Amino acid sequence: MTPERVQELADSLEYKTERVGDSTVTGCWAFLPNGFQVGYGESACIDPESFDAEKGEKYARERCEQAAIQKIWELEGYRLAQQLKPL
Repeated sequence: MTPERVQELADSLEYKTERVGDSTVTGCWAFLPNGFQVGYGESACIDPESFDAEKGEKYARERCEQAAIQKIWELEGYRLAQQLKPL
């Protein structure tokens, strides 16, 4: 497990963003190439008059990317632990 491996996996992520109905909430999901979801992030705007879909997607994706990288570290750490000391 190396930072380079984690970055390689992070670079391979596919992101899906979607606005929740007519709300000001935007969700973003991150998936590894095999379809496994490793991240989720969301954004919301308090004032519907100020809602900007582009900004909503941007902030949701930023949060999603952070969550995905953290999850990749966890999963890779678990994989390494299993190699070193199987359950």
